[in-house]
Amino acid sequence: MLISLVSFIVVGLICGFIARAIFPGKQPMGLAATAVLGMAGSLVGGVVGSLLTGGLTGMSIHPAGWILSILGSWGCSGSSTGAAERVSAPRRRAACPGAG
Repeated sequence: MLISLVSFIVVGLICGFIARAIFPGKQPMGLAATAVLGMAGSLVGGVVGSLLTGGLTGMSIHPAGWILSILGSWGCSGSSTGAAERVSAPRRRAACPGAG
């Protein structure tokens, strides 16, 4: 159980690093956020893989699983970066008529 959890974190960290390297622009996140990004991407990639194969993937390691995990992390990185930009973007003030 503990070995599975540690390997999930390590694989998530590797996939998160690769996804951040592929994604253009700066992603202001630390090591823990990169690991969480990779783990979320691995979950997304695993769900997509099981939907495509009918759930026959099992617990073995395949190159297709790594690719789907990296693509899932890349997609999560894009959505998290876009959400962070929307939240931190300064709001523009509407010009008041007659205030000029």
